[in-house]
Amino acid sequence: MFRPRRILVPVDLSPGAERTVRTAAGMASGSGARLLLFHVFDSRAVEDVFNLHGLKEAEVRARMKANAEETMKRILGRSWMKGLRAEVRYAGGLPPDEIVKAAVAWKADLLVLGRRKRSGLSHLLYGRTSDTVAREAPCAPAGIPGAKHDPAAPPPVYAPPRALPMNETTLQGPKLSDLLAPVAADLASVEALFRETCESPHPLVREMVAHSQRFSGKRLRPALVVLSGRASGAFGGEHVPVAVVVEMIHTATLVHDDILDEAMLRRKVASCNALYGNEGAVLLGDFLLARAFALSASLENRFASRYLADVTAEVCQGEILQNRERGNLDLPEDRYFEIIRKKTAILYAAAGEVGARYAGAPEASVRALHAYGLGIGLAFQIVDDCLDVDGDEGEVGKSLGTDVAKGKMTLPVIHFLRTAPASEREAMRRLLAGAAGADGPAPAPGDPGTAAARAAREKAREHLRRRGSIAFSLGRAEGLVEEARGHLAGLPPSPFREALHGLADYVLQRKR
Repeated sequence: MFRPRRILVPVDLSPGAERTVRTAAGMASGSGARLLLFHVFDSRAVEDVFNLHGLKEAEVRARMKANAEETMKRILGRSWMKGLRAEVRYAGGLPPDEIVKAAVAWKADLLVLGRRKRSGLSHLLYGRTSDTVAREAPCAPAGIPGAKHDPAAPPPVYAPPRALPMNETTLQGPKLSDLLAPVAADLASVEALFRETCESPHPLVREMVAHSQRFSGKRLRPALVVLSGRASGAFGGEHVPVAVVVEMIHTATLVHDDILDEAMLRRKVASCNALYGNEGAVLLGDFLLARAFALSASLENRFASRYLADVTAEVCQGEILQNRERGNLDLPEDRYFEIIRKKTAILYAAAGEVGARYAGAPEASVRALHAYGLGIGLAFQIVDDCLDVDGDEGEVGKSLGTDVAKGKMTLPVIHFLRTAPASEREAMRRLLAGAAGADGPAPAPGDPGTAAARAAREKAREHLRRRGSIAFSLGRAEGLVEEARGHLAGLPPSPFREALHGLADYVLQRKR
């Protein structure tokens, strides 16, 4: 696997600069690389300030340099920068094409660019050496020379972060276990109470519950409950039970999802429907939901019982809507977002909200953590959709291609059908019909349907990559995460708020 040794990070004066450096720091911590923080600003910014305030150019540049130094001092003082080898250089005004030259001059292995709207970059650019990225990107970001670019294509509004297949992506962010270290003891209590609550005198039920716990492994939602509680107020005795309720609801939805998708694999183990049949899996999901609401009803504060029942109903409605829209190749983007908000993001939002409410947080903090959860939940689902078409099944750990096989419209496909020329759109429609194959279960790992269906899926994947639809979708996910992180600004500084920032980054960088 590629391990960068020198990572160049152009840092501007935008609010997203720290997020860009944080992402690069995660890469460096996993590879031992050196960081060069190259502080730049667009020369036109000087002109804007000069024209707006009537200041002298030298005075404007002096102020910008002072702001740059202050920004760098703040970033270098962050906990996630400790132990990293980093250099800082001030470059003044620097056009985007010069950034690439700087990377080559410094012999950087890796160039990380943040959001630079004026230069046409709106997604974090993940790539190898700068010239390799420029050469391999299917649609070049404006200002980066030497890349393949069709003059007849629409102006690029994104930077393809994964022109290579995801299983060849070289960047490794911080481990989830490291991010969640501040609440490791809380999550251990969640695990113990989950097992205790689902205890049964029947060996088969115990076996099925234990198996379901094997594929709900990331524990992002209960982590969000306890992090939100500790970051926003007084962590209390009911936070752990509420986190267990949220995780039980989530696990039940996974069990039922695999039945709907006829998926055979979940987190590198057989799905419950593969082991126990559809009937057994349906009943297991129902058992988990029953235990969840029994636990929530036992709490002194009944808010979670009422609220999470409503949230579960929303999740079910999202699945119903998605099922209704299967095969609808004209699905509008706003309908897609309505579906993923209900079926995925709402439970993240609920996790943030209940964590804050059970901590006695002010209403503003409750709303902020609800919005944060909603944002990372939407981003999580978009990344999941991209992994379904561009991931590696061995690494992702679940059956891939099920969205295509079941006719589910995802953001990469919606973008392609909206932006591609008519001939390509028609070709994609035929491929999607062929990829679905005959009616029947989604393919098991290692046996993804007929040879014709496999070929159709691979061609569809190539179209989505070439048109930049996967990169566009990841760009939307990044935008949602950036907005979500903004909702944390009102929380007091703490290791738990820092962990919430890290959790947002993890949603973008995950591979499974």
